[in-house]
Amino acid sequence: GINAEYGGPKLPIMEGKRFVVTGATGFVGRRLCRLISARFPEAKILALGRKSLEIAPGLKSTILDLSTELDKALELVKSISPHYVIHLAAGTNFNPPPSEHSYYVTLNATVPVALANVCLSIGATFAYASTDMVFDGDNAPYDIGSKTSPLTIYGSSKVEGENQLLGKAIVVRFPLMYGLGGSFFQVMYDKLQKGESLSLFDDEFRTVCWATDAANMLLGLLLKNVDKTKVWHLGGTSRVSRYELGLSLAEVAGFDQSLIKPVKVKDLIKDMKRPADLSLISTETYKALDAEFLPSDLKLGIKKALEEGQV
Repeated sequence: GINAEYGGPKLPIMEGKRFVVTGATGFVGRRLCRLISARFPEAKILALGRKSLEIAPGLKSTILDLSTELDKALELVKSISPHYVIHLAAGTNFNPPPSEHSYYVTLNATVPVALANVCLSIGATFAYASTDMVFDGDNAPYDIGSKTSPLTIYGSSKVEGENQLLGKAIVVRFPLMYGLGGSFFQVMYDKLQKGESLSLFDDEFRTVCWATDAANMLLGLLLKNVDKTKVWHLGGTSRVSRYELGLSLAEVAGFDQSLIKPVKVKDLIKDMKRPADLSLISTETYKALDAEFLPSDLKLGIKKALEEGQV
C-alpha cells in the first residue's frame, strides 16, 4: 500500500486475522474487543466471557467458564487457529478468602499456561494480563525488574502465572484503571453528580490509567510482537491517590470538589495490610509503542472516559 511505499507506519495487515479474548465481558475485555473490531473490521474475534453480551456491533460473547471448561476452551482455540490469544479472565475479587485459593491459581496460572502451550503449538501469539498487585507497595515506584512480593492470593496467583509464562507470552501488568461502567470510578461519578459527599483515600498511590488506554497499549504491544522474556508495565502517566483522582474527576466534569473528603486507610480498614504505593514505571512500554498507542495524561484521560460513557 501507499504507506509502505512512502515509509509511513507499517502496521501488519489484519484482514482475516483471528483473535481470541478471554474475560471479554470484563472491564478491559469489552474495551479491547471494541478497539480490535474498530481498527480491524475484517478481523474475527472469539470473545469468551461469563455472560452473554453484545460487546461491539455484530460481536456477541460466547459463554465459557474457564475454571471448569478448560478442555473445551483449548479445543475451541485449536479449531479456529487464531493469530492472537489474549487472556484477561482473572476473577474479580482482589482479596479472595483462602477457600478460593485454588480457583485463583486455576484461572491465573493453570489456564493461561495451557492456553500458552496451545498457542506455541499453532504459532499464535499469547498475551497474559497480570497486575500491579504482584508488589507489596513498600518499594515503589516499581520497574519491570523489581522483585515481586504480593500481599494477596490474587497477587500471588498472578506471580505464579507470570513465572510460568515468561518466554512463552507477552506478559503485561495492568495498574488501577478508571472508566465508566461497573467500576469504582462510576461510583465516584454518580455520587458527585448527585451532590453527595465522597470519602477517598489520600495515602494509597497508583499509576492510574483510563481502561481504554490500557487496552490500547496492550494491543500496540501485541502488534509489535514485543519481547516475551520480560514483563511490560501498562501504567498511566500520573501517580495519584484516589483522593487526587476524585479531585481531577470533579474538575474535568464540573462537579463540586468540596464534596470530596480525604481519609486514611488505617482509619477505615483495620484488619488487613493494603499496598500503600503500587506505582509502575512504564518507560520501556512507552518507548516500544508507536504514538497512537500511548496513554493520555490524567485529565485528558478522564475527559475521554466521560465522553466514552458506559462500556
